[in-house]
Amino acid sequence: MSPDCRWLVLGLQKPPYVTVWDARTQQKVLDIDGHADSTTSVDVSSDSTKFATGSMDKMAYIWSTTTGGRLVGPLQHEHRVTAVRFSPTGDRIATAAATSASGSIRIFNGENGHQLLLIPCRFTSLLSSPLAWSADGRQLFAASYNEANHFDTSSGSLLNNWSVPGGARASIVLSRKQRFVVIAAHQFLSFWDIATKKQIGTAINHTSDVWSIALSPSDDCIATGEANGKVTLRSLPDIFRARISHQISQILRRYVCPRIISHPSQLPLMDIDDAAFKSWTQGDLTRVEELLTEVIADPVLHAHALAQRALVRSRLKQTDMAMVDAKKSIEAQRSVIGYIANAVSRIGNGDHESVIRAFDLVFTDGLATDNNFLLLIKAVILFECGKHHDAISRVDDLIDIVDDKSLYITVRAQMSLLLGGMLVSNGDYDRAMELLVRTRDAIPFQSGPRLVVISLIFGWDFEKLDVAIPLQLQGCIKPFEDHGDAAVQSKNPNEAILQYSSALSLNPPNPSGLLVKRSKVRAMLEMWEEALKDADEAIEADSQSPWGYERRHAALHGLQRYNEAMDAFALMLSVIDKSVDPEIHQLGKKYVSLSRSEATIDKVVHGVSKIFPFVLIDVKSGLLCDGQKRAHTFKSEAQFKELLSSMTEKLDDERIQRVVVKYFRYVTLSHVWRGKEPSFLDVNLAGSVWELDSLPLNEKLRQFCEVARTEGYRWAWSDTCCIDKTISTVLNQSLTMMYKWYEAAASTFVYLEDVDSLLALGSLTDSRWMTRAWTAQELLAAKVIRFYDRNWEPYLGDARFNHKESPEIVRELADKFEVASKIITDFHPDDMSVREKLRLASARNVTIQEDVA
Repeated sequence: MSPDCRWLVLGLQKPPYVTVWDARTQQKVLDIDGHADSTTSVDVSSDSTKFATGSMDKMAYIWSTTTGGRLVGPLQHEHRVTAVRFSPTGDRIATAAATSASGSIRIFNGENGHQLLLIPCRFTSLLSSPLAWSADGRQLFAASYNEANHFDTSSGSLLNNWSVPGGARASIVLSRKQRFVVIAAHQFLSFWDIATKKQIGTAINHTSDVWSIALSPSDDCIATGEANGKVTLRSLPDIFRARISHQISQILRRYVCPRIISHPSQLPLMDIDDAAFKSWTQGDLTRVEELLTEVIADPVLHAHALAQRALVRSRLKQTDMAMVDAKKSIEAQRSVIGYIANAVSRIGNGDHESVIRAFDLVFTDGLATDNNFLLLIKAVILFECGKHHDAISRVDDLIDIVDDKSLYITVRAQMSLLLGGMLVSNGDYDRAMELLVRTRDAIPFQSGPRLVVISLIFGWDFEKLDVAIPLQLQGCIKPFEDHGDAAVQSKNPNEAILQYSSALSLNPPNPSGLLVKRSKVRAMLEMWEEALKDADEAIEADSQSPWGYERRHAALHGLQRYNEAMDAFALMLSVIDKSVDPEIHQLGKKYVSLSRSEATIDKVVHGVSKIFPFVLIDVKSGLLCDGQKRAHTFKSEAQFKELLSSMTEKLDDERIQRVVVKYFRYVTLSHVWRGKEPSFLDVNLAGSVWELDSLPLNEKLRQFCEVARTEGYRWAWSDTCCIDKTISTVLNQSLTMMYKWYEAAASTFVYLEDVDSLLALGSLTDSRWMTRAWTAQELLAAKVIRFYDRNWEPYLGDARFNHKESPEIVRELADKFEVASKIITDFHPDDMSVREKLRLASARNVTIQEDVA
C-alpha cells in the first residue's frame, strides 16, 4: 500500500507479474509489463509517486505509480531479487539478492540507477522482507540465517550484528521512533533494542512460519502474515507486559507511543473521559467536542469538561465559543486547566498581552501544581503567540534548573522543529540549519503523560520528532545546493564553497554530487589538496558515477601528479563506458581518449623530428640520443604528461605544437676544430659527455652543454660527436643537411677560444673562427646566434638573446665579410649571386678535418 493510501501494488507469480490498483475505487488501473518471472518483492516510495519491484528473473525496476512507465532499470543482479526497499526520502533503493549459498545487498541511486554499494550478505531465496532502512537513511538493517546485520549506507561497513532465533528465512521491521526492531524468522517473532542490541523479553513462537510483519504507524500494534494464511494483530504493550517484568515495562515506556501507555487517569491537570481521550488522541476533535458536551451535564465533571471543550474549540478555531467555555469553567470551579484554557482560548484574538495576563492568574490563585511544568506550558503559549525566541529561551532556562530534563528537551525540540520549518519557508536556511542541528544532537527525546497533555492542548505531535528533524534538515540540502550553484554563476567561489559545505554538513544520503561541485569550485581557487579530498569522497559515495573520477583527475593534474591524474581519467572513461545511463553516454562523447591524444602528440613529434639532426646530446644526462630515444625521453617527462593529461576534452593542435617544439628545440655549436675533438665513438664509450676524460677539447664540449643547459635547452648538437663518421651514408647525409640543421636550431653558440671579452670591439674579426669555411655557413644559416669568448662569457659582455640584434657586432661582421648587414641578420641563399658566394668562400680556409666533418 502506498503511504498516501491511494495505491495498492501487487507482485504476482504469473503474468502480468505486477498490477496496480486504485485503493479508493478498488479498481485495477495498471498491468506492469517488464519482468519475465514471478515478482518476489514490491515497495512504494515515501511520496507515493513511484514503486520498485524485484523478481526471480534477477531484475529490479522502478516504475511510475500513476503512469506505470519505467523510470529506472533494469537493475541487473547475479541472483534472484528477494527484496526491494526505498530509502526514507526515495532517493536510493536497496535490494537483496540470493541463492541458497550466497547473496548480496546492493544500493542504487533511485534517480539514475547507478550502483552505489555492493555488500556481501547471505540471504535465503525464500520469500521474505529482510531489509529495513533507518529513518535518516544512513543505516540499513538486514536479517537472515539466524543473524541480524547493521550496515552504514555511506560505506557499506558492518556496524554491528547479533544472533536471532529462527532460521534462514527472516523479515525485519523498525519502529517508527527507531528505538527497537522486530524480526520474524520462521516461526519466531523477537524484539530487539537498537541501542543495546539486546532482546526485549522472549521470542513468540508461532504454529507456522511467519512470512511478513508490519508495525502500525504509532508503533502500538504489530501484524504478522503466516504460512497458514492467517493474519494476526497484536498489541505491543500487551506483549511487553505479558513477557517482561514491571521494571522493564517502565523502561519500555520510551519505546512506544505515550498515548498507548498513558491511561486518561494518569494525565496531570486533565480528567478526561475514556471515549473523549481516545478520539482526542486520534485527532477527531469534532467528536471530542460532542462527547464533552454530553459530559458537561454532569455537575461533578462540569467545570473540567468546559475547560477541555474550550481547549478543543480553540484548536477548531472557534475562538469566541472557546473563551465563553473557559470563563464558565473558572466561574464554576477554579482550576489549573481552567486558567490554561482561558489563556489558550485568547490566542486566536491576537491580543497576546491579555493571553499572558490570563495565564499568570494560575500562579496567583494558590492552586497546588508543578510550577516548572506550568512555566513550560506558558513557554508553549508564548511560542503559539509568535514569540518564538522568547519561548525557546524560557525553555532553555528551565532545562538548566530541572533535574529530569528530557521533557523540556523534547518540547524545545518541537519548538525548534516548528521554527525551523518557518525559517525554511522564509528562505533562512542558515538559521534553520543551526537551530535544527543543535536540536538533532539532543535526540533521543522523552515521551510520557505530561507530553500527552501538551499534545492534547496544542496539537503538537511529538511521536515522530526524532524522525521529523533529520527529514527537515534533509529538506535544507537542496536550497543550500541551489545557493551554491547561484554563487558559482555569479563568480563568487568562496560563497559557493560555504553553501555546498552547509549542504554536506547535513549528511545527505548521497553526497557525491555536492562533493563533485565543491571539488570543482576548490579547483577554481587552486585549492588542489582540498579538491582532491572532495573528489575521493565523491568516488567513495558513488563509485558508479564518472564525475568523481573527473574531479580527481582535475585535482591531481593541478597537483602535477600526472600519472595518477591520467589513471583517474582512464577510470572515468571506463565508468562512462559501463554505464547504462544514456545521458552519461551522451556526455561522455565530449571526452578524448588518452590513446587518441597520445597518437596526435606522436604525430607532431615525428613531424618536428624530421628536420632535426639524427643525433643530439641530452644535456641533462650527457647521452647521445637518436630520434626514437628523444621521443621516449619526452614521454617520461612532466611536459609530455601534463600535455597528455590536459587534452581530455579537445585536442589543441597549436598548444601541442608549441610544447613539442619547445621541448625538442636544440642549440648548435660553431667552433674551430683543434686536434682530436671528442667523437661519436668517444662519447658512447665514456657513457656520456659528462664522463669524458678531463681533456681541454672534452672540456669545450662539456662547457657547451653546460651553457646550453643553463640557458634552458635540453638538446644540443656538435659536429664533433653527433655524427657517426664511421658510416659513410650517415656522414654524407649529415653534410648535406648541415645548413638546414643550423637553420632549424633554436640558437647557435659560437665559441671563440682566441677572444677575450675584455678586448675592444674588433676582436671578433681577428679570431681564427672568421677564417674557416664551414663557420661562414653556420653564421649565415643561424637565425639566432651568440658569441662566447674563451671563458664562455658573452662577447663584449652583450647579454642579448640574439647577437644578430646587436648593431655593433653585426657591423663588425658585415665589414669583415664586405656584405650588407641584412645578409648577416636575415640571410637567404638567393640573396647572393654565385660570384658573391665564390668571393666569400675564397676568403675562408678549409682543413681536412673539417672537410671530413
